[in-house]
Amino acid sequence: MNGKKLTCRSENAALKQPEKTWIKLEVKYAPQVKLVIERSSRREGYSLMSSIQASNSDLNAIKVHEDVIFKCEANANPDVIQFKWFRNSELISGEENDRLLLKKVSKEMNGKIISCEASNGVGTSRAEHVMNVSINQRLDAKRKDFDHDSSFPFKSG
Repeated sequence: MNGKKLTCRSENAALKQPEKTWIKLEVKYAPQVKLVIERSSRREGYSLMSSIQASNSDLNAIKVHEDVIFKCEANANPDVIQFKWFRNSELISGEENDRLLLKKVSKEMNGKIISCEASNGVGTSRAEHVMNVSINQRLDAKRKDFDHDSSFPFKSG
């Protein structure tokens, strides 16, 4: 309802025509926060930027050594005045805007919780994402000097 025009109309037999007045509603509310992952991929000499809403699905798997940008999208009235970023509930100092850049993500980041917090004069809200870091390994089927679990169906050759 924020920003909507509300009209009041009254009719009375003593009036020649109905009276009308209106007011524009201003609803104040705490931030509504959404965390979005942006990543760049380099293919055939082009740099592409893709953006997906952060959730804890395999679609959001981040590759080891990939650069990732988290964007904290917040809708609030009054506008958000402060952003904070956290890694496993610890404040990441120096990060106070709506984006967080993680360069060359390591496998140690797997399972870590990245959170953004947005605040305004009404309240504070937070969104989080559990890091799903995938290790993109290639198995050379011609190599014979590796251990493998005999219960895993593996065909060499």
